[in-house]
Amino acid sequence: MESASTRQLEAETGIPNSNLARWKQQADAILNFEGNMKHLHGAGRPNCIPDSDGLEIFMHKRRDAEKALTCTHLVNFLKRNKDWLERYVANKTSGYKSLLKL
Repeated sequence: MESASTRQLEAETGIPNSNLARWKQQADAILNFEGNMKHLHGAGRPNCIPDSDGLEIFMHKRRDAEKALTCTHLVNFLKRNKDWLERYVANKTSGYKSLLKL
């Protein structure tokens, strides 16, 4: 396969030519990778709510009990955990100026 052209490979595999060309350029880096394959750098979504472990545990417990999880439940969780909410909001900028731009 390494001796075949990218156009031949595209025809045989259905993988776009641009992907094959990029992989060929990055072949050394890809083949010599020594890190943990489970957690590649840059994979997954960034964590948008820091310290959200408590909220996540609450959501999983609710689902495990086969109960509905609605926005009302999440709002009630935030009401019961005001200290966490205050720490979260303290690091955020006000959205008021953005609303004025609309």
